[in-house]
Amino acid sequence: MKKVLVIAVAFLMSSCATQKYSEVRFMTDFRPYTTSRFMISPLSTIATEYQPIATISIEFTPGLDATYLNEEVVKKEKNTYDDDLYQSNPYLKKQWHDPTSKEMLGKFVEYAKSLGANGLLDYHVEVIRNLKTNAVQCYRLTAFAVYID
Repeated sequence: MKKVLVIAVAFLMSSCATQKYSEVRFMTDFRPYTTSRFMISPLSTIATEYQPIATISIEFTPGLDATYLNEEVVKKEKNTYDDDLYQSNPYLKKQWHDPTSKEMLGKFVEYAKSLGANGLLDYHVEVIRNLKTNAVQCYRLTAFAVYID
């Protein structure tokens, strides 16, 4: 009887530890910028004349933003009728700003254009995580702003 119990417990414990298959794709879409004649390239050089303007690096840190309202959280709140006695402050959830890749790239391109650039070379995005919790500390975008003749 003990052997059956041990085997049953071992089976239950091993079934909890299995990892399920998943497939996640990430993409930053450059097409809206290339159609407006702004070039973004992960390569550090191109085969045309250009004038260097600046090396740009911008960090985006997820966190509370008093000027931001997370529309997805607002929609979820309208559709759920949970008792919020044990939930955290709903206003904090509404104002938690975790920028999207589209939003970060848009602000990055806007800044480059303000410097007179019409292209970015050596474009990179880096996700900086906390070593203990694996939570995102910040997103760092870097590139070489250029004016392409």
